[in-house]
Amino acid sequence: EPSLSLTKDADPRIVPPSAPITFTLTVQHTAASDTTAFDLVLTDTLPPELTYVPGTVACTSGTCTEAGGVITVSWDSFGLAETSIITFDATLGALSPGQRVANEASLEWTSLPDDDVSLPYSLSDYNAFAVERRYDPNTPVDIYQVLASVLVGTPELPETGFEPGRLTHLP
Repeated sequence: EPSLSLTKDADPRIVPPSAPITFTLTVQHTAASDTTAFDLVLTDTLPPELTYVPGTVACTSGTCTEAGGVITVSWDSFGLAETSIITFDATLGALSPGQRVANEASLEWTSLPDDDVSLPYSLSDYNAFAVERRYDPNTPVDIYQVLASVLVGTPELPETGFEPGRLTHLP
């Protein structure tokens, strides 16, 4: 069965408001995976504190788009040795000093090729449970989803009001 991993990073993670942050997501098979994954959809919905920088989404494979602050990448199939890297930029809104915001992405997939992903692909006319596996939050069997998140935020103010590590002479 296919087993995928999703990692997410941000550079830099701490920025002043309105500064750009580059987000990088990496999709790849895990060591436990033994076959191709199908009908993959990666979704990254930006929280209200982040604003997508138009025209910056890029992916090394799959089809990537952005609409209304939602990054979406889809693949018909994802080969066993395949790795895909998705990047995009976003700016941070006005936050309080030291405040952090989580940005989470999810990746879902199926175990068999199927053009109609709204219905499970039946593997047998005699066994109703012999169906294609896909992510279903209501069953412990169909766990074809992974999540990844990263925290970004603004710098904290020094507790003393003076710059850390710098000697300030007072009159």
